[in-house]
Amino acid sequence: MEQTSPLIGKQMRTPRAAAIAGILFAVLLTATMVLLRTSVSAALEETQVWPGSSAGRVVLALNLVPFAGIAFLWFIGVVRDRLGA
Repeated sequence: MEQTSPLIGKQMRTPRAAAIAGILFAVLLTATMVLLRTSVSAALEETQVWPGSSAGRVVLALNLVPFAGIAFLWFIGVVRDRLGA
């Protein structure tokens, strides 16, 4: 069953949906890891106490994780559908 995308006007095929989901997952997970890594690096270099200045980046990174998980599950679902039984 193919769906028409209102943004593109074309039918969204399964391989294209898998590609979009995979790229979205990679971008979101990479952004999360970079945000967490830069926040932790800044905290460890300055003091042993977690500074309040990087708390916003940590919150943003943790809020991106569920969206990365949804994109991953979408990617796996499309790949599973594509491979069949």
